[in-house]
Amino acid sequence: MGQKDFSESTDPRFSLAFHSLGTDDGSNYVKKCSFNKNFNSAIGFFSSNNFVVENNVVYYTVGSSIVDEGEDNTFRYNLISLLFFPGTYNGESESQYQPWEGGFYLNKASRTVLQGNVVAGSELAGYRTYGELCEESTNWVDNEVHGATYGVMIWKKGNPEPMDCRRINNFYAWRITDTAFYMQSYASLHLTNVISADNLIGTNQIIYAPPALSHMVSTKTATTDNSLFIGASPSYDCTYHDSKSNAQNFFETLWTKGIDGGNAGVMLAAFVSGVNMAPKHAFHEASSYPAINGATHISNVKFANYANRSCGKDVAMISNKDADDAIHPVFVSGLTFLDTSENNRLFLFEPNLGRVNPSDCVDMDCDGHKKVIITDNDGTFLDVAGATATSQAEFEWDGDPSRGVGDYRIPVSLRQNSNGSIITAAEKFPQKGIIRDDSCTLMAEWRAWKCTNLRHRMMVIESMDTDTEIRRLSPIGLIANPGVNGYVDLLNGPMDRGWCFGYTCQERISTFYAVVATGHTYEMAMTSTPPQVIRFHLLHTDPSEAVLLRMYFPKMQRFDISVDGVYVPPTNIDNSKYPANYQLLPESDSFFPSITDSVGTNYLQREEKLLHVVLRGGSVIDITTTPTIILSMGIAIDPDNFYEENLVQNLALLLNIAPENIRVTNIISESSGRRRKRGASEVIQAEFEIASPPTDASNNTSTINGTEAEILTRTDLEEIMVEVVNTFQSGVCEVCNFTINTLRVTPPLDEPEVPTGYATPEFGQQITENGTLYSNLQQQGDLLALNQSIKGITYEQPSASSIEQAVPITVKALTPFADQPVIVVLSDEGNPITELGRESDPWMMTAFLSGGDSRATLLGNTTVPYEDGAATFRNLGVSLPGQGYSLSFMVTSPDSAPELSVSLDQSFEVEPKTIKMEIEAPEYIVLNQDFSLNIVLIDADTGSIMDSSMLLGQSINGEVMARKRSNLSGNTTFTFQDEDVASFSIDGLRVGKAIRSFRLSIKSLIAPAGITVVDTTGIIPVLDFEMPENAKIITIKMSVKGIKSEELKRDIATFENKVMSEISSIGDVYWHNPELKTGRKLIFSVDAQGGQAELSAAIETLCMKLKTREIKFKISRRTVWLEEMKVDNGKWFKCKVRRFIEVKQYVVS
Repeated sequence: MGQKDFSESTDPRFSLAFHSLGTDDGSNYVKKCSFNKNFNSAIGFFSSNNFVVENNVVYYTVGSSIVDEGEDNTFRYNLISLLFFPGTYNGESESQYQPWEGGFYLNKASRTVLQGNVVAGSELAGYRTYGELCEESTNWVDNEVHGATYGVMIWKKGNPEPMDCRRINNFYAWRITDTAFYMQSYASLHLTNVISADNLIGTNQIIYAPPALSHMVSTKTATTDNSLFIGASPSYDCTYHDSKSNAQNFFETLWTKGIDGGNAGVMLAAFVSGVNMAPKHAFHEASSYPAINGATHISNVKFANYANRSCGKDVAMISNKDADDAIHPVFVSGLTFLDTSENNRLFLFEPNLGRVNPSDCVDMDCDGHKKVIITDNDGTFLDVAGATATSQAEFEWDGDPSRGVGDYRIPVSLRQNSNGSIITAAEKFPQKGIIRDDSCTLMAEWRAWKCTNLRHRMMVIESMDTDTEIRRLSPIGLIANPGVNGYVDLLNGPMDRGWCFGYTCQERISTFYAVVATGHTYEMAMTSTPPQVIRFHLLHTDPSEAVLLRMYFPKMQRFDISVDGVYVPPTNIDNSKYPANYQLLPESDSFFPSITDSVGTNYLQREEKLLHVVLRGGSVIDITTTPTIILSMGIAIDPDNFYEENLVQNLALLLNIAPENIRVTNIISESSGRRRKRGASEVIQAEFEIASPPTDASNNTSTINGTEAEILTRTDLEEIMVEVVNTFQSGVCEVCNFTINTLRVTPPLDEPEVPTGYATPEFGQQITENGTLYSNLQQQGDLLALNQSIKGITYEQPSASSIEQAVPITVKALTPFADQPVIVVLSDEGNPITELGRESDPWMMTAFLSGGDSRATLLGNTTVPYEDGAATFRNLGVSLPGQGYSLSFMVTSPDSAPELSVSLDQSFEVEPKTIKMEIEAPEYIVLNQDFSLNIVLIDADTGSIMDSSMLLGQSINGEVMARKRSNLSGNTTFTFQDEDVASFSIDGLRVGKAIRSFRLSIKSLIAPAGITVVDTTGIIPVLDFEMPENAKIITIKMSVKGIKSEELKRDIATFENKVMSEISSIGDVYWHNPELKTGRKLIFSVDAQGGQAELSAAIETLCMKLKTREIKFKISRRTVWLEEMKVDNGKWFKCKVRRFIEVKQYVVS
């Protein structure tokens, strides 16, 4: 019954299908029926509701046995047996088959009642369902499945609704060859009141969304409770254990694997950004970035008969082998273990070594299998309430080098003091991995540590910057309780999850999942520059629990802390001025936060470059790097009238900002301790920070209430740096009551890069030619930029200019000088100055021409920026010949800058210029139709196209002429000026007489340079017909008779011209590209272009001329004629056949 492959709701060719019947009153049913050997589904409901299906037997279906896409349908006491996979049925091999069938296929059904149904034997799933809503009462009672690949599956792509929850309730699944209860959904998942026996995996739960890149957080959970999991019953033997369905044998890589092939009860859930790629890839894979939050709850569950068997090792709980990126916290309670030894309670997989490659985890283990934490809420698992089991994060530390884990990967800043001296491991971090204490015991069979006194929690670290995927921060070092009892751990982050141009995308999200213990202090550093906005979460942690974090920042800026979007000032804030004015009290150890302080309490230890901040559960903590300018100035002041407030006021006036945007961080007198004469000035070293005031959130543009400072954008900050640098280097400050002697500017960190898209083929490679990893190369560049940014720029005041490179003593007019001027500005000490002005707004140097012809002008870019320690001119030239020319140079921007003028030591001569012309003409001209000529002027000395910048101020005037009487008309005279002189087009020309050998000549004058330029085109045929749009080109070859090859070698061109004069008037076709090939035979070839009919007629005419020997002439005293003909790749033939049948046969069709 039924017809295979017709399963769509629009055409369901089932054994029995109910379609578009609407909602029934409950009187319609299918009862006590038998459906045998169905080549499609047995029963289907489509837009047909409130039916009852009970006490039926369905045997042998190809695909799903019962399909329900209706509402309120009831299925009771039905038996389904033997469901075949359509992709392999009857010897088929459909590897791309996507639908995943089930005995009951209920994915599109609503409010279904399932009672007492049994599925016995399915190559795919027993039940495919969307699950019940958790908050609704259950309609599912005493359903059973056995002998299937998957027992009950929740697996449907949907729109994320964070508060949604889906439930599987009251099922008995046994002898399932893969997973008894497979649940993949965007919703929270609840598995309750089930029995799982003799199954490879009891349950596997995967919850997706919201995506980590959105930085959204949803507290989704995967719950398994009030259930029984049996590893192996007495009758369950290895023969059955090792059996596989046709589908499993066909799709060899899709299936879940236990330890050495053993069974497992509960697989720790995966929380990911998006749905995985099953069934193209394995069903259990966590194949997208981990979600930020998630938790697995296992409560009131009995595990029975998990032991070591010859088939493999059975365990009650197991990690997901392919959850390489993160395994979120697991909480257990009310567990009972029957006939299950302690060794068989848990197993955590080691990191997949195969993932350590440039396409995945790059050069070290990913974190998923090293950052697992299981908390026992009541002591039924680990014997002590609150105890934890954590993974062996120290696995292969300084061991297998291919895993890339060891002390050498710890960021350098954690391994050395602020003065650069080395800190040994014994001094600061002798222990490796997740923090442990004397209560911790290694459970080798679990591959985990059991700790009874520590409160391990998961800390999530998010980069909120736009470059989170394209800038690698890892390895991140995390040291618990730095000192002789310290523990160091390394974080790598998730693997590359993209695929671009045949390569991975070189994009890895910078979100990290660490295991910490509350009540302890941690020091953290990143291998690269930290993100400018970092977010911390302590997942599933009570607010009473805290971690004191000390984070290393290589470059001092202002670091603002906000808790749930509310700004928290540092402990050394000057409360007498705050919030109106952000000023800090002098640094002191007394400001260090303690772990008992409130969440967000923070302090910046500038000398050690450590930011102290208290993290607590239940809050989101952001660290925002506020773009800050640091000005270090040597200032000459009158000490008798010096007040710090006046200094700030004057600096604010200079920079046109509020004084509250300026913070004095340090003032040191250079004459401290020395006697000073009364009235004498004093030099102080002052350091200022200039930044926006704090805001409540990292993306907020509103200041805190009461703040008198103003928001400064990055553009504002750049303008401030330009102003202060120009003021210092020009030595002019109208509003200052002090003199700036020295200046160093440390700019803010660059704004994070905005990704422009996926990696390109050029940059998608993970390894460069010299073997360096792309990510390492990027980190090296990042470090160089950081070091330069930390160092800042020390500016000097200019004193004079010097000509580093002069121009040659003889140059050509209208030509860039072979040696261009290079001007260097010197300091008072005579040293070249590297920077004049800011890079964004450098000082400008202008060149001026004097002497020579008074009509001459200086050509090219006469004003250039002072960059890389010089003003380098690149294309200066002179317009007119003459002698006694000279150049002078001076600073012309900014207006306040000194001129610093300098002139050439000797004059130079400018010689006349010779210019040629190249004419690009059309291949042919059509009688009385407009055509154009493209003109390019050529430097006769170099053969290159004239530099258009050298022709500014020049014009070219000329005329187009024809050598024969051709009735040339149109725009035959022309004028072009300035940059258009180098290349231009003459449009609107027209010829009124058909001439096969037509030439044009141009005569022009460039003024005021007084240069005459002439040229003549090659032969341009003038056709008296219009070339059709569908014109084609054929090649015709003809044999030459009456002369030998050696007699023609000197007269080839003459021969070609004579033949063309004979045939160029044949037909309405364009004859061109003549060529005579000498050798054993003389062959003349020519191309003919035209429409199909015109070509046929022309070939017939040509053939007639060959037949009658009309194409005959004398050359080298011999009479020469053409005889045989060949069209394209046709055959040679003589034009002797009547009516030219043979000719037409070889005309191209």
